[in-house]
Amino acid sequence: MEMYGAETFEDLQVSSRWKKNAPYKSLAVPIGLRGQDDLVQLNLHEKAHGPHGLIAGTTGSGKSETIQSYILSLAVNFHPHDVAFLLIDYKGGGMANLFKDLPHLLGTITNLDGAQSMRALASINAEIHRRERLFGLSHLILTHRDHISLIIFSFAGLFYALVYRWTKNLKITILCHSFFNFLIYAKPIWIFVYNYVYYHFFR
Repeated sequence: MEMYGAETFEDLQVSSRWKKNAPYKSLAVPIGLRGQDDLVQLNLHEKAHGPHGLIAGTTGSGKSETIQSYILSLAVNFHPHDVAFLLIDYKGGGMANLFKDLPHLLGTITNLDGAQSMRALASINAEIHRRERLFGLSHLILTHRDHISLIIFSFAGLFYALVYRWTKNLKITILCHSFFNFLIYAKPIWIFVYNYVYYHFFR
């Protein structure tokens, strides 16, 4: 609220922001303050900071809070038809549950879902193939596509869950770089695993 100079929800004027902002031009939103008046913005548009994010930090340094701020800031500024989230939460589901009433939320996958989480990942794979077909039809689709943010809380937990079938499911992570708009990791230590698998098996 402080970032927006608002004291109440009404002060945010969410409806006006949804009508005014055009996600195909910019996805810039505030995520924090560097000082009293120095607003820090993040723009994961492909022509700005780029569509992939990595949040690094020690335990308790604020990685999860940064992601929470970013999700809420996107929701305040963009209509659910323009920007949506798919949250993969392998920290017990506590993080994803914070956003369960958000209209932008397409769904959540947690480590508590068991076999259901594997079906959800299969659905992601199907969506990737659908977008491959659509994007191959016309370059015009790229201008009007909806933005889907794929956000992973604790990539380590997801990796352990998929390790017995990594040759198929880690490819989902790799393809998400091309066919989903954002891929944000909250546990950067596992990026080396991703890079190793990609360069040795999928290039």
